[in-house]
Amino acid sequence: MAVIFPIFFLIVFVLIIIQITCYIKIKKTAQYVLDKDTYDTLYDEDAWFYHNKISKVWYVPNNPKMYNVLRDSYYAILNSKYVSSEWKKEIFIMLREKKVHGLKKPF
Repeated sequence: MAVIFPIFFLIVFVLIIIQITCYIKIKKTAQYVLDKDTYDTLYDEDAWFYHNKISKVWYVPNNPKMYNVLRDSYYAILNSKYVSSEWKKEIFIMLREKKVHGLKKPF
């Protein structure tokens, strides 16, 4: 019994750390896209960067703020006239797999 409590708290601590790191990674990547969107300078390289970073996040915290950040950054890419339609489709499919709802199809 004395061994179970430390293991339990260790597992909870590790899960909290994983959730915080995923939250920070999503927030930083989305903020990068949203900052570039204010100057209307989103290109295919930025879409590739966004897709590459967000696709490596295997856990999206179940938090409305996270889904709103992902949705806002998606719409910034979707409304950019310099991002190709192929990247818009790839990002749409990736976010749907991450269970982000409320996205318009780019095609």
